[in-house]
Amino acid sequence: MKFKRKKEEIITPYTIEQCNSCNAILKRKFKEGDYVFKKTDTCSSCKGQMSIAKIFGEVSA
Repeated sequence: MKFKRKKEEIITPYTIEQCNSCNAILKRKFKEGDYVFKKTDTCSSCKGQMSIAKIFGEVSA
C-alpha cells in the first residue's frame, strides 16, 4: 500500500485590525510583536482607535 505524502505547505501569518468606533477591518501581514487586543494605529476613516482582533495563518501554494 502506498501513501502519498503532502508537499510541504508554507503558512503565511496575517493580522486583522478592527476599529473600536466604526468597526472598519484591515487585513495585513503579521509583524513581530503583534498580539490580540493590542492597540495599534488610528483608523483611516473615522480616526478612532484600531486594535488587533485576530491573528491567523493561510496556506500558500
